[in-house]
Amino acid sequence: MPDPAQPSGPLQYVQRATFGFIERVTHHKAQDIPQLYNGLPLLREDAQALGNQNVATLKLKLKIRNGRNIRMAPQPATLQRVVSLVSIVRQYNALVELRRNVLWRHILEPGRADVFAEIQPVTETLRTQLRGYNPSQQRAICTAAKVAMQPVNLPRVCLLQGPPGTGKSHTIVGIVDKIIRDTQGKGRICLCTPSNAAVDEVIRRLISHKKRVTRDPNQLPYGLRVVRIGKMSSVHKDVAKHTFSEIVHGHIQNEIARKKEKNFPQSSQRELASLAEKISVLSNQLEHMDPADTNNVHRKRLQADLQKLEQKKADLKYQYRNINKSTSLTPAEEYEIKKNVLWRAHVICGTLNSFGSGSVQNLLRSRHPGDQSSFFFNCIIMDEASQATELDCLIPLQYGTSKLIMVGDPEQLSPTVLSRKAEQKCFGQSMFERMYGYYKYKEHNPVILLDTQYRMNPEIAAFPSQYVYEGRLLSDRCVEERGHNFPLKPYLVFNIDEGQEQSSQAGSIKNEAEAHFVAMLCHKIIRHTDIPQTDIGIIAPYQSQKSLIVDYLRQWKMASIEVGTVDGFQGREKEVIIMSCVRASSSGGIGFVGNRKRMNVALTRARSAMYVVGNLSSLERPGGDWRILIDDARNRSVVLECGEISHYV
Repeated sequence: MPDPAQPSGPLQYVQRATFGFIERVTHHKAQDIPQLYNGLPLLREDAQALGNQNVATLKLKLKIRNGRNIRMAPQPATLQRVVSLVSIVRQYNALVELRRNVLWRHILEPGRADVFAEIQPVTETLRTQLRGYNPSQQRAICTAAKVAMQPVNLPRVCLLQGPPGTGKSHTIVGIVDKIIRDTQGKGRICLCTPSNAAVDEVIRRLISHKKRVTRDPNQLPYGLRVVRIGKMSSVHKDVAKHTFSEIVHGHIQNEIARKKEKNFPQSSQRELASLAEKISVLSNQLEHMDPADTNNVHRKRLQADLQKLEQKKADLKYQYRNINKSTSLTPAEEYEIKKNVLWRAHVICGTLNSFGSGSVQNLLRSRHPGDQSSFFFNCIIMDEASQATELDCLIPLQYGTSKLIMVGDPEQLSPTVLSRKAEQKCFGQSMFERMYGYYKYKEHNPVILLDTQYRMNPEIAAFPSQYVYEGRLLSDRCVEERGHNFPLKPYLVFNIDEGQEQSSQAGSIKNEAEAHFVAMLCHKIIRHTDIPQTDIGIIAPYQSQKSLIVDYLRQWKMASIEVGTVDGFQGREKEVIIMSCVRASSSGGIGFVGNRKRMNVALTRARSAMYVVGNLSSLERPGGDWRILIDDARNRSVVLECGEISHYV
């Protein structure tokens, strides 16, 4: 940016839209605002209108073509926000810092067998300790905990694959619990995910686990201290009291109260306690006086005495308040409280990006008295790692931690990337997926698969298990028993031959015949069963189709049925899921409906009934995944023409 103080030619004024970024924001105190306006002549006329409102000044850097001898035009300008650069700057800083972490070479080039954790055997003793977990979960817990306990100079990576309904969050809780036990309550864990919703869900699981085990002190003798970092506006109310800001606020208030009590003379404290006791005695006497007692003189005397004592107590409290009105903490005292809250935590939870916050980094990187560890965290546990970009995954590694435990499923949705150019450069591939792909067909495969699912009826799980997870995904006996009493058939594919897709001007696609059929199917389910509307979910891959189905449902008084995209249902479940595939044309492809990961997510959201609705000739024409699904459905005799609706109830 040129220096306008030293022009080398005639000045030119910027009088058009100009791109730039905010370098610094300064908030000004009320008493400084008049002086600020004196230095900004253009704002003097607005000063009176603004009154005592908060004012901030911004330092801008502008990108101007041929920018020599440029000044801003001497008139008010309007700022329009385009995008926040905070996340991008944090990603950039993480990339720059990567080489400082001993894991950097193994992240870029996976392959060393000693770095990628070998699956640990589960002894009989450990099997007894982990009796609330199935064998694959026990292997995952033991392996991950062993990784966390290795010396700090040894880089280690642990990969846990959790297909739908296999208890990933339950397993993460088990890993956290075992690490805390193995470190005798001295361990510290960074638990991070790409999204706020996922962070809050795993915190709920940790809180629930803490409540369950603390009933028996022998179960978790070291307690479980959880702190959630990040913006309060992004945190669910269920976990708000575990946020860093709430915990710090509580400690600050306690410290201020302690200071106030220290400032209040002991004699006054004793007098206040004595007054409270006397007031209690008189109040009790008045309360127990016989209403039939006609001795009004005695009652009036007691009431007068009580009033005097209460006035004296109020005066003493007023004096106390005046003494302590200005009681507060110094910035250094507040900083120590913030640092202690984080340093005493067993688990610090947040989004990947929140661990790039400068304030959090300053607190975590400062040395705590008596702490002998080389790095703050024993390990990083990264949940939903297959949905995070590689750059986001690097952010928590800035703390130097040499143990990385990634939990996710590369067979489900990848990170969302809007830029087509970035997608072509593999920016949409997660670190977990890259490592998973490297080891998938190698003899030494360190990826631990959670192999038992507790969500889907076995008929629903059959195709994803066989086709996506190579027959390794098993169904627990409980899901089969649960299906015996369910009033619907578990898995059906409806063929809507007459349906045709229609494209909107915005490029979205809808299919009237499918939308009407889906609404009719829902109506039949509601009418012939006692399944509530809230237990039914409809997946529509396009916004136009979603809107159309919602309109039909409202007309038929079924507005409580949730309609969403595949992305919206990721990580969730319903008793009944109906998928509208939409695509139906005599020629051409099927767009992102043909994406294998999206198909897998859609097919694994239902607990008891999964219904696929589509034009089968259009879906199977390109070949690939949908042709295999339709062939499988025909072999299992679960394909129905739309006229055969009565077969599903």
